[in-house]
Amino acid sequence: MKWVSRRIAVHLLACASAMLLAVGPAWAGSTLNVYGPGGPAPAMKEAAKTFGALQNVEVNVTAGPTPQWVEKAKQDADVIYSGAENMMSDFAKALPGAFDLKEAEPLYLRPSAILVRPGNPKRIRGFRDLLAPGIKVMAVAGAGQTGLWEDVAGRTGDIAIVRAFRKNLLLPEAANSAEARQRWTQEPDIDAWLI
Repeated sequence: MKWVSRRIAVHLLACASAMLLAVGPAWAGSTLNVYGPGGPAPAMKEAAKTFGALQNVEVNVTAGPTPQWVEKAKQDADVIYSGAENMMSDFAKALPGAFDLKEAEPLYLRPSAILVRPGNPKRIRGFRDLLAPGIKVMAVAGAGQTGLWEDVAGRTGDIAIVRAFRKNLLLPEAANSAEARQRWTQEPDIDAWLI
């Protein structure tokens, strides 16, 4: 998981560098205020730290559920990042006039992953292993992962697989990755987490 975060951070850093180099002196020697969801926050903070050191600029990353930061972002946001494409539409509604939604630029493809318990006691090797009777699977139903499990299951083209996965899904799904992480920590009987 750390490797994925570092890979994403490198991509974000490269994209942020290109974007900020384009605006040049507008940010030179000042502070950049960056806002977005909590899921990608570790990668964004790592990218911000590296970018700040390379460009001699302070980068403040504020992350979490939108209601926690949206009012402050209305006052001083320089950059808004999202965890998924559908989140940008929500941000455009929450921050009217802050940016042109048509100009929001996708930076990378968001990978999905299956997290398992240490030692992988259920021997889960791929998505179809999550369909076995009795496997408890957690997913997130919001905050950038809306429809994720249905998309992964639906790509098989087999409605029976969607039904089988749903039978193993812990319901209701977690509202965001922070809630899912808390459940993962507190409920060791959850076998896998699709994120």
